[in-house]
Amino acid sequence: MEESISLNRPLGIGETGLDRLKGPVLRIQEEVFLAHLNLANLHKLPVIIHQVRCIDRILFFHKHDARTPWMIHDFQGSQEAALALLEKGIFLSFSPRILKPGNRVPTFIAKLNRNQIFLETDDFDYEISNLYVEVAAMLGCDAKLLNENCWSNLENFLEVERASILA
Repeated sequence: MEESISLNRPLGIGETGLDRLKGPVLRIQEEVFLAHLNLANLHKLPVIIHQVRCIDRILFFHKHDARTPWMIHDFQGSQEAALALLEKGIFLSFSPRILKPGNRVPTFIAKLNRNQIFLETDDFDYEISNLYVEVAAMLGCDAKLLNENCWSNLENFLEVERASILA
């Protein structure tokens, strides 16, 4: 992996993480996750994290091993979990899953720091522009403003300027 990072110069490490519902036992997942965090720290790369029912472990690893920006991909947790992650400087990304009936994210997304959120399509067959419109309505803002806000967040997360992202 070291050679691949040196040759390809990725923008980040991920998707990596911890999942209590799928995959090998948590101890093995944690070993792999820590190896990815060490690579990210060594190469000064941000980390995109998959987590399912592991906020406690993510916060533990963040406290001890975070030296680059982190983002939780397709966040589906509680308001309390969101606020705990944001307080530690961890970015959150939301997918069209938040539009499904019964999802709790729409009840609190307007309370979150907009300087730490992203929108994503993940593996959904859903236009990102439509997600911006829907989430902007939840936030009480214009979709173009939200888009610009997410671009700024991406620059901060990747610690590069937009021109470098688009190059």
